[in-house]
Amino acid sequence: MIDLFDRTGKLNLVNVVDSKLRERHIFLHGLFIDAVNSVIEALIDGAVYSVPLSHGKDSSLTLIIVLEAYKRAIKAGLIEADRPLISYCTNTKSESIIMNMFSSFAGKKLVMYAKESGINLNYQQISPQLSDEFFIRWASASKLIPSPLRAGDCSVILKVGPAEKHLAKVLSKLPNKFKSVHIALGSRNKESSRRSENMNKMQLSNKIVKIERSGIAKNLFQVAPIAELTNDDVFELLALIGAHPISKWTIDVNIESYMSNFGLLLELYGNGSNDVCELVIGKTQSSSCSGTARFGCFTCTMSKYENSGIETAKYPRYSLLGAEKALRLRDWLFRIGNTNNKNRAFHAKAYDEVGLNRILLQPNILKSHFLEKIIWYASQLTADSIKAAKDFAEHVENNTLEQHEGYSDILNDPNIAQATKNEFLDMYVSEAQIPQFNVFSERHAILLSAKWAIDGITALPYRPLKIWKMVTEQGKSLSWPKTHNEIEALGGRIELDRTLPNPVALKTMHENTNTNMDFINMNTPLIEYFSLPQHFLGGLVEQDMNCSIKSTSKESIDLNASYQAYLSIDDRKEGEIIGSIRLDSRSVYIRLNNIQISNVTSPQSNLSMKLKDNIKAELINIAHSNLIDHFEHFDDKTRHMLDVEVMELLNKEVHAINSNAGKASVSIPYLKPIKVGQVARTSPIKVSRIKEASPRVILKKKNGIIFGNSRVRSYPLNLEPILKDRSILDIKVLKPHFESTLESTLINYQATINNTTDDILNVLNIDVDNELFSLWKWNGGMERALRQHDHYLEFWMNSRSESPAYRFRKFNGYQVITDLFGEGGLQVKSTYKKVFIEHLKRTWLFNEIGAYDFANSKISDLNSHPDVVDMKTHRDDKAKILINVRKIRNEKRKKYKPMMDGVGRINSVAQAVKDFIEMNLDYSRMHILCGFDARANCVFFDNPATLSQRESTYRTWLLMYQDKFVDIDTLIECLIGRKIAKEIKESKEYPRLMKVVKSLKFSRKLLESVEIKKHYEAAIEDLSKFNEKLTAIGHSKADLEVLKSQYSALMIKYHIDPEKYFNFNTENRQNKQNLAHRVISIIDHLKLSTEMANVAEMNVSKLLEQSGKYGVKSMSLEDKLLAVS
Repeated sequence: MIDLFDRTGKLNLVNVVDSKLRERHIFLHGLFIDAVNSVIEALIDGAVYSVPLSHGKDSSLTLIIVLEAYKRAIKAGLIEADRPLISYCTNTKSESIIMNMFSSFAGKKLVMYAKESGINLNYQQISPQLSDEFFIRWASASKLIPSPLRAGDCSVILKVGPAEKHLAKVLSKLPNKFKSVHIALGSRNKESSRRSENMNKMQLSNKIVKIERSGIAKNLFQVAPIAELTNDDVFELLALIGAHPISKWTIDVNIESYMSNFGLLLELYGNGSNDVCELVIGKTQSSSCSGTARFGCFTCTMSKYENSGIETAKYPRYSLLGAEKALRLRDWLFRIGNTNNKNRAFHAKAYDEVGLNRILLQPNILKSHFLEKIIWYASQLTADSIKAAKDFAEHVENNTLEQHEGYSDILNDPNIAQATKNEFLDMYVSEAQIPQFNVFSERHAILLSAKWAIDGITALPYRPLKIWKMVTEQGKSLSWPKTHNEIEALGGRIELDRTLPNPVALKTMHENTNTNMDFINMNTPLIEYFSLPQHFLGGLVEQDMNCSIKSTSKESIDLNASYQAYLSIDDRKEGEIIGSIRLDSRSVYIRLNNIQISNVTSPQSNLSMKLKDNIKAELINIAHSNLIDHFEHFDDKTRHMLDVEVMELLNKEVHAINSNAGKASVSIPYLKPIKVGQVARTSPIKVSRIKEASPRVILKKKNGIIFGNSRVRSYPLNLEPILKDRSILDIKVLKPHFESTLESTLINYQATINNTTDDILNVLNIDVDNELFSLWKWNGGMERALRQHDHYLEFWMNSRSESPAYRFRKFNGYQVITDLFGEGGLQVKSTYKKVFIEHLKRTWLFNEIGAYDFANSKISDLNSHPDVVDMKTHRDDKAKILINVRKIRNEKRKKYKPMMDGVGRINSVAQAVKDFIEMNLDYSRMHILCGFDARANCVFFDNPATLSQRESTYRTWLLMYQDKFVDIDTLIECLIGRKIAKEIKESKEYPRLMKVVKSLKFSRKLLESVEIKKHYEAAIEDLSKFNEKLTAIGHSKADLEVLKSQYSALMIKYHIDPEKYFNFNTENRQNKQNLAHRVISIIDHLKLSTEMANVAEMNVSKLLEQSGKYGVKSMSLEDKLLAVS
């Protein structure tokens, strides 16, 4: 007990203060222990903790609590020593220099402390993938500079998205015995209005809240261990924590953690700061930083002034490392993005399918010369940062730190306590040798060159790469822009431009010679007019002589499957090896013991068992290839690991594959769903149709309504009323469709993409083969790219007087795509191929039309151009089309309403059955013919879809539907679905349907099929005899010549269309083995195909017989008597 009075009986004020401080420390320690104990209770129940760490005051204290709980629980034997603790810090690559340095410095200490304490910590500093970094996303056609006038998603892209992906990846490899994960957030009830609002949204005013995350199988809970702490509680606790805290406890306790004390953190933030960027707009107290609390980025343009950046730049310790230049760049970004909307380009990104296929020129990106300037400043900032780090490293090496202005700024700062100063200097020495603004690189320049080419930016090819090289290798630079304060000191004003120019529309069709109804009847989207640019075709008369293009199927269906692989690791190279790993002491091998295919499905059709069995071998090969690719780059990821770490990671990878099903898919070309009829649904279904409207921005004022700009939303020209989607089912079946399209072979597509942290793109759908990329550079690819840039620059300069100034910058990115996605090593994942090709087709088509020529135009130039239509006129023209569309929909609605009452349903279903059966007979015949002609190789067939491809397509179709023809009910269910088929079967309409089906006439089709089958059954017999003779002749050349003539005669005899037949050239068949192989191949095909045709004939006869029986069986006595009469 402290005596509050001295010996004379007077009150001792020192003792009073000590008593209150002691009570305060007891209270704080109680708060800390309560939080620790709540974590320990969850740990005992089997939880694993994950702590997202910003290295700010709140998240740091939360992590300290969780670390202490783990340490105490392990020491007491309450949990196993290897219980994982997950923590991660997301660095946006645009962080303020203060937190960039501190998070790196503190992160190293954290990892060291966890290792010394025996805590199984999984800590990583993560960043957005390269394609999502600020100077990629916001320096291309993807995003506009964030503005306080509109909602942004920069926080989600740069911070939240990478964190969620990382957590999902880590949790996917967490052992199954850990069922629940507690995500400990540093959120508190008594803090800023913004974060309090976020807590309310997440229900974190409660102690624990269960959350759902797609793709994560674990039970996830969000917890807030410090929810009840005040700002003072947090700051005082941080001052008391550490082996050498900056404040001494007045009670007998000591709380150690990963920093010897947290004085440096408190020094950096100050007692009035939060660990997040607190942007607030007006009186609403709403967040302007994309709705997610986080650290401020030096690139943040969500407020007019970046106060923390202004203050930071005043200190030599930071300005020498680039903080002042970063502030200048940030202020300039704000001005070009927000203070003058004339800086925006009228970029073509979409076309209006309903509005006469006009291309929409929208002011939704910056003009290309501003994008180029962003690259200049980002390159300069990086280059200067690298130089500053190198200069400081020389001071460290020469032991002249006190001569460095930044170091001496800290050393001589009288306002920093000595203990904190020592920690500050340690951090500065550790981190200032690393570039603090490493925001651009050669990798960024290559990727941005590709993105600009993909998106149609009007710039020279490889312009970002050229700028990077000029800055880093030639020392060229632009003068740094002024800050806001400097401009305002000179009398300038920084004001937001709230006037946004309206989009305009560019004509693409001959509108004067066609009416609106002509356009509606054509109903052809603009993209359908695309063809490969002329220079891809090479100017060759024979396109099959041009190896840079190939013909591909325009239509295809996808078959998706799951597979389960069973792998093992062995020191012996035995069995089926799919990968090997080089260790320091030996090599280990990954063996594939078994692989099983399951759940083969198609979104377009139900699959028969025969087809599934037929394609299983191909799916197994694809799955096998996926597994090989998975381990191909494993050595690259583990190159700097110890053997024990490599084996631990390898065991986890193998366990994950053995425990989870993989995905494989195969595309079947030349098949397309077509409509063969319509039938009313048993009951309407819910339909979500894209909103077919693009309303204008409307501001409601007291004195009336003010109409603002048009919102531009493209949607397809749909002539069907929504009544049809809800109540009428299109009866669809797959049909061979042999239309083809030309495709460039210069773009590299891969079945699987292996993403590593070193990859140039590091995205899910586009990746780089580092070996190919290095080979491209070694073979002079970089020099050729720069020469290409210089060549076009010279050409543009020489021809600049021939076109308006706004057309000086043109798009010319064709060669960039073919270079980088060909020999340059960039690859597109096969499953992303369709989307990628559609994107390229749009860009190339728009360029051929000339849409990108208007990107840098003034609005006055656009309005005076004869092919440009202002938005009011475009909306009027579109309204006229939509009036006609409404009339068409109304007429169709009248047609569909009787169908909904059952009118014509039986005839429609019967007609679909007839068409389906005729397809079966026709394709059985075509299967025989195409296969024979392909193997006999005795017809001239000039078509991109070869005879072999056609035969394969017909066979696939027959296999796909073969088991649907065995029963009339199965056939009807295949066409109209189980629900409608069941309703018909249970109704009085069923006997009539069977009667109609029975009356269907297939005699001509059946006769054609029987004749073809007999014809080729005879061919089998003659060719078999011929093959026996061929086998018996030995090596007699004379006998071989005789047999060749006999073979020629057989081809004449059995070829169906003699006019297309060309005589067998015996001189080209000098080898007996070749001829024998061909004959056997023809015989095998004819046996298989005639057997399939025979099955088709039998099924048709069976169906007709069944329909007759079912019809009579299901008839009422009244119907039977009526039929007899």
